[in-house]
Amino acid sequence: MSLPKLAAIGLMLFMAGCTQRADPVYQEPEPAPALPDELAEPLPTGPVKVALLLPLTGSAGAVGRDMLEAAQIALFDVGRTDMVLLPRDTGGTPAGAAEAARSAIDAGAELILGPLFASATSSVARIAAEHDLKVISFSNDAAVAGDNVWVLGFRPEEQVARVIDYARRQGLTRIGALAPDDAYGQRAVNGFREAMGGAAGFGGAAFGEASHAFYPPDERELARVVREFTGYREPPPGAPRGSGNTRRFDALLLADGSDRLRSVAALLAFYDVDLAATRPLGTMLWEVDPRLLFEETLQGGWYASVSPDNERRFQGRFSRAFGRDPVALAGLAYDATALAAVVANTDRSFPTARLVDSSGFVGRAGIFRLRGDGTTQHGLAIVEIDNGTARVVDPAPSSFLVAFLNQ
Repeated sequence: MSLPKLAAIGLMLFMAGCTQRADPVYQEPEPAPALPDELAEPLPTGPVKVALLLPLTGSAGAVGRDMLEAAQIALFDVGRTDMVLLPRDTGGTPAGAAEAARSAIDAGAELILGPLFASATSSVARIAAEHDLKVISFSNDAAVAGDNVWVLGFRPEEQVARVIDYARRQGLTRIGALAPDDAYGQRAVNGFREAMGGAAGFGGAAFGEASHAFYPPDERELARVVREFTGYREPPPGAPRGSGNTRRFDALLLADGSDRLRSVAALLAFYDVDLAATRPLGTMLWEVDPRLLFEETLQGGWYASVSPDNERRFQGRFSRAFGRDPVALAGLAYDATALAAVVANTDRSFPTARLVDSSGFVGRAGIFRLRGDGTTQHGLAIVEIDNGTARVVDPAPSSFLVAFLNQ
């Protein structure tokens, strides 16, 4: 099915799976008692106005411009809608985001899409709350979610949960994790610990020591951390490969990317972790540097990502329209804009019940749904690195009912 049809038809709220549900997805509330004319709030008229807060200038200006153009494609794909966007430049700063939000609200915004960064989202959330407006941010930080603020980004926690679930279903139980000691690494390991909680043969009881380790982001003492984590001891002369380790892993989560991931993988091989027998696991950070697809130590590695076919279709659509490939984050603006346009066509108040329906939406890269806690769940595929290509080994679910049944 083509991408325009996915957006125009698929983004409608859909019933999960093929089962029938006796009750309608939404029930019309009882009409509220009419207020006296002097107390009634005037109903909005004219086009539905939606703020789009993006860093159109500053260090992230190129990202913001791609996101703005992806949002314009979404409006075209949805088709008939009287929703209009109010783009505002945040400059990539919390103060700029707050100013942009006030400007859009003064212009009549009824929903806020963006901003991109977590710190800017916190600033916007306070202003939106004063005006009883909902925010769909492009951040992936759950710390800023909740209280009418949703984060649409791909959280490391959900990526880790997906790949760990798949690995365990393949019989891999002794799984460890290595991550940088920064905000991303902490969140990835939190997701790892939650995903592995209660698993047989896991953790300190099985290994006699920690199941995960952090290394400094600047790579100081990286070799020491990896050596201690693997339990490496110098093997006797002539001993076979791998005999220097006191710990054995079925799989290792490596929650990093680019050159730092390459360094970690090389050190694991140096300290006798046989990555041909120990499955590397990762996150979407592995996609930042295409050279990693050719990294010998990561061949056969699994990571969670959006459907590559859907992503290629979106990128092709964008490049034909604007003559360049979009940044990876552009698709978030597409999904948010299309979702807002579909909901605005039926209820310009953007009721929470419409936004968080458990059946979810279909966007440019697959299914997703906003959750009551302010986070977003995406239907992710499991991809395997195979000699320079990313090969799907477990497709993304087509509905959240399917995803639930497979868990």
